[in-house]
Amino acid sequence: METLSLSSGRYLIPAVTLIMGLTLGILVDRFLIASTLEPAPGAGHPSGTGNGLAAHGSGGAYSADSSSTSGAASGKDEAPTTPGTSTTSLSLGTLPEAEKVNADELILYLEDLKESTNRIRYFTQIDLAVSRLPPEQIPDAMAHLMGSNRLGPQKKEAIASIAFAAWATDSPEQALRFAEGIEDLQVRYAAIQGVFSTWMEQDAETAFQYVNSLEDGYLKSNMSEQAVNSLATTQPELAIAFALDQENPMVRSQLLRNAGQMWATQDPEAAIQWADDIQNPSVAKQVIESIIQGWSYSNPQSALAYASSLEDNPERQKLILQSALPAWFQQDAPGATDYLLSLPEETLTNNLISSISWMLSEVSLENLRTLAGAMSEDERSSALPRLAATRAGVSPADAIQFVDEMNNGKNRGAAWYNIAYTWATSDPYGTADWLNTLPDGNDRDRAIGGFVNQLVEVSPHNAMEWLNSIQNDKYRDNQARTLFRRWLNRDRPAAAAFLQETTLLDPNAKDQLLAQ
Repeated sequence: METLSLSSGRYLIPAVTLIMGLTLGILVDRFLIASTLEPAPGAGHPSGTGNGLAAHGSGGAYSADSSSTSGAASGKDEAPTTPGTSTTSLSLGTLPEAEKVNADELILYLEDLKESTNRIRYFTQIDLAVSRLPPEQIPDAMAHLMGSNRLGPQKKEAIASIAFAAWATDSPEQALRFAEGIEDLQVRYAAIQGVFSTWMEQDAETAFQYVNSLEDGYLKSNMSEQAVNSLATTQPELAIAFALDQENPMVRSQLLRNAGQMWATQDPEAAIQWADDIQNPSVAKQVIESIIQGWSYSNPQSALAYASSLEDNPERQKLILQSALPAWFQQDAPGATDYLLSLPEETLTNNLISSISWMLSEVSLENLRTLAGAMSEDERSSALPRLAATRAGVSPADAIQFVDEMNNGKNRGAAWYNIAYTWATSDPYGTADWLNTLPDGNDRDRAIGGFVNQLVEVSPHNAMEWLNSIQNDKYRDNQARTLFRRWLNRDRPAAAAFLQETTLLDPNAKDQLLAQ
């Protein structure tokens, strides 16, 4: 088999994609804000500043304590560290790129390398280190590292994916034999897939034969997707042939979708032409949807230009609009807004605005009125709750005004629910003030429903008090059951104590909740 000489970074991208997507996952920082809102007599805020959470109606008036606590947990990028107690060390920041390291230096560096929430940076550090190890030293280094008790499973997976891809550059068969003997299952999979990422570039057909020889399961499934995804942009015919060679119809369909989606990033019209010739209508439809998705996110303007030529195929035209417009909004909201406003009214009335409503936070209130005005009355009523929620995240006052202007009575309660729920995440006191201005009735009940579903997360006692101001008995009962379940799951002692004393639910309902 022909061998290739790889420079640093040659095997990093497939390995990063593989490990991040399949084994390491993505670390997401969560920022949690908790407010203490205790009910007290009177309608004013006890501190004398701000607004109180005072409800009017059958629940009576009370206010909220102004004290609040907030906390945030976020990861920090950690620079690579070199061994502090060893006589040898590796400094990637100063080491010339061409300079090689020995196995001992590599091992010490990788064992001491701290994982970082910046996954690309972390993998790059591993890649740079491994690329400087002479190929003949890789087997011994890998044997040591795989048996190291200083490396956790995820770190071993990351190292294995990159190091075995490098090893396979000169000796894929030897690297594969070693990888298949690794005891830890996930590390073994990462090592095999690292070998495979290099093998695919050296001899794709032989690599495909190896994948087809595997038993059905996790490894075969993921290597098949890896193969198709890597080849579809450069050799789509080979990727498609591999997909069609799969006996399992579900696997075959998935791989064809992957091939179409990846091919669309390079030559979307050729990909669509191929998909139109697929004999199975159901598979053809799924593949075309994947192609449109890939095209839309790689070049939404190009996809929309193609859509404008599809007057004889309105279904596909709509599919492209629904896929490409959100992608364009993410990249260039003003440009996407201008395009949207330029579309003929008959296009806008085809449920298009409703389908992309979640992307319209950047649209001005004036333009939002224009877009909503082009919709039919039924479409506008259907889309109103989603549009209200989107606008409330930017300006609750605009959202309220928009609902009042565009609504004929239908779905106003659902729109108010969404406004209250969204608004309460950032300003519960302002939301409470607005609720106290609403006239009694079903629409106000729905708005309170949105408010309490958010408020229960930070102040369940206040949320339960607000429920008393809901006039519709059935709606109040349903909301109370939902909120108590959530409270019991989070803080059972406090929720159970409150449940025993409250008059919101009858004894049978209380017993049912406590028995869950």
